[in-house]
Amino acid sequence: MYADYINNFALDYVQKHIIFLIIMIIIGYKLSYTYILITGIVLLLFVFYFFRRPKNNIIKSNNHIISPASGKVIKIQERDGLLQIAIFINLWDAHIQYAPYNGIIKSQIYKKGNFNPAFLFKKGKDNEKLIHNINTDRGLITVVQIAGVVARSIEKFVNINDTVQQGDEIGLIRFGSRCDIFIPLDNKFNLLVKEGQRVYGGKTQLLEFFNI
Repeated sequence: MYADYINNFALDYVQKHIIFLIIMIIIGYKLSYTYILITGIVLLLFVFYFFRRPKNNIIKSNNHIISPASGKVIKIQERDGLLQIAIFINLWDAHIQYAPYNGIIKSQIYKKGNFNPAFLFKKGKDNEKLIHNINTDRGLITVVQIAGVVARSIEKFVNINDTVQQGDEIGLIRFGSRCDIFIPLDNKFNLLVKEGQRVYGGKTQLLEFFNI
């Protein structure tokens, strides 16, 4: 069980954090600085927890869009011919983002911006973000990684022209942040989530398409 847990960490993204904290722990131990030792151990455990990679048993379906992130749905609205679902990722949620549907990465757009609290929906539009446009047989589906007041680093795991399958990891945002998804409204679908609901990245079904 513990081995499986460790294997699901984004270890390649935490090496520099771990090295620094291990040095901190060694110094605290060697010099008998209890405060430094305890602080180093607590921070090390937090880093391992934060960078965890949940093991999802994904049931892939061409009739569903799955959540690109874990967190709380803070806004659902129709905008410019698209359905927008905004998901707030708090400090304790897993911070990996997932492909919501099969497709090809058509473009990726990085936009510099502010670092407003991610749970403030209106202010979030001005935050730093990375936009992934995915070409699918349901039209252009967009996943937006949005930095928050603490999150100041957005990682991408995929590049333009990469083929992604539903549930594939496409990126990571460090610490509290937000992830939005946009789906073309010319699709016929049944919405399966509501505002205030918790969702789980790569697992929760956000909507179901009607086969017409």
